[in-house]
Amino acid sequence: MKVPSNRLKTVRDYYAGLLVPLYKASEAAQLVQQLIKHFFGFDKINMALQPELRLNESELLQLHFAVKELLSSRPLQYVLGETAFYGRRFITKAGALIPRPETEQLLDLIIDKEKSRNPLTILDIGTGSGCLAVSLALEFPEAKVTAFDVSADALEVACENAKLHEVAVDFIKADLLTEKQLYLGLQADLIVSNPPYVRLSEKALMHKNVTEWEPSLALFVPDEDPLLFYRALAQLAAEMLNVGGSIWVEINEAFAEEVMAVFVEYGLSNAQCFQDFHDKNRFVRAEKS
Repeated sequence: MKVPSNRLKTVRDYYAGLLVPLYKASEAAQLVQQLIKHFFGFDKINMALQPELRLNESELLQLHFAVKELLSSRPLQYVLGETAFYGRRFITKAGALIPRPETEQLLDLIIDKEKSRNPLTILDIGTGSGCLAVSLALEFPEAKVTAFDVSADALEVACENAKLHEVAVDFIKADLLTEKQLYLGLQADLIVSNPPYVRLSEKALMHKNVTEWEPSLALFVPDEDPLLFYRALAQLAAEMLNVGGSIWVEINEAFAEEVMAVFVEYGLSNAQCFQDFHDKNRFVRAEKS
C-alpha cells in the first residue's frame, strides 16, 4: 500500500478506496474518518478548515496498520479497542461481543419502564462486555448488580469496563444451560439478558467482520432449538425474581410470540413485545406477579 501523499485528505481518500471491495464507498470513507479522528483528533470540520494537514511517517504507519486490520475484516471496534455505548466509552476486545445500538435501546426501555420500581437487585445473564451491567449500575446507583457469563475472556473485558466506570459489579463465571446451581439462591428485582439468538442458518447472511471475529458462543443457536436460552432464562426468572420483579430480553425478530409463550408457560405474566428502531420485534418483557 503506497500512499501518494501524506496530505490528510489524500490519505483518507486513498485508504477509503482500498476498503471499497469490503464496504460501500460511504461506509469505507466513514471508517477511515473514524480512524483518523481516534488516532489524530481530526474530524471532517478540522480537515475542511485545514486542507494542508499532513501526517508524519509514524502517523502514516499507525493508520496503515489499522486499515490493514480492517482489510482482514476485523471490526473497527476491535481495531480501536473501544466503542461508544449509551454515551459512554466501553473497552472492546475480540473475546466479547461488540455492543449494538439495539442493546442501547433495550437499556433505554428498561430505564424508562423500571425507574419507578427502583430495582435494588439486578442480574445480567450473559453479560459479554458488561455494557448492560455497568450501565445499569450507573443508572441505578443504589442497586446491587451481579453479572454472569460462560466466557472467561468476556468476563475479563467486563471487569475492565466496570473498573473504567468505577462501579461495583459482581462477575460470576457460569454456564446458563449446565450450571444453574451457580445462579440459584440469588433473588432479583430485575433480570436482563441478551442471549445468543441468531440461528446457524442465518450465519451465511452475515458480514465476515461478525462471523470471523466476534465470539460464536455469544451469537448462535441451533436451528432445531432456537429458544434454548429463553427456556433456561424463563425457569430462572420464575425462581429468582421477587414478586413484582421483571425480566427483559433481546430476541430474534422471528420468535417474539414464542418467547412470550415460554415466559407465560413458566408462570410469568404480562409478557410484552417491543420493537427496535427498524420496527422489528426485538425485546420481550415479563414479570412475576
